[in-house]
Amino acid sequence: MKGRKILAWVLIALVAVMYGMAALGKLTGVAIDMFAGWGYPAWFALMIGILEGIGAIGLLIPATTRWAVYGLTIIMIGAGYT
Repeated sequence: MKGRKILAWVLIALVAVMYGMAALGKLTGVAIDMFAGWGYPAWFALMIGILEGIGAIGLLIPATTRWAVYGLTIIMIGAGYT
């Protein structure tokens, strides 16, 4: 049982790091050109970056993990649509 908990935390931490890196790309302006190519304004890339960063932090806090997953799922549905 302890091994499963450790594995779950490692996987959650990896996903949080990936979302954090994606957020950093948007917040530093690297992804703004991509968003412009898709027809979105620059502020939208920054907003998504902020939300992804909040979601990444939320994944690491046990009390907010579920809500972070819900929010990041909505962002990924939008990404899939785009």
